[in-house]
Amino acid sequence: MDLEGLMAHHRQINPVLAARREEEVTLWYADLGVEVLDEMVSYQCPRCGRPLAVLVDEFVHLDSNSELRCDECRGFPEERGGPG
Repeated sequence: MDLEGLMAHHRQINPVLAARREEEVTLWYADLGVEVLDEMVSYQCPRCGRPLAVLVDEFVHLDSNSELRCDECRGFPEERGGPG
């Protein structure tokens, strides 16, 4: 899969990204430094810039910078709010 294929797939199955213009998603990918190699997506944590990688199948279900943060930037579950 290439970057264009990833973006098309991401927008097809993710309703949040489907509602955004293609240019917005392209800029978001650029800001994250998204790259595709086979079935892996590499990108940078949007908060600290740490290199990260996940499977394509995982990446396409994520649609916000907070979901793409590294574990250190997410903090402890009790610091994140939401269900405990």
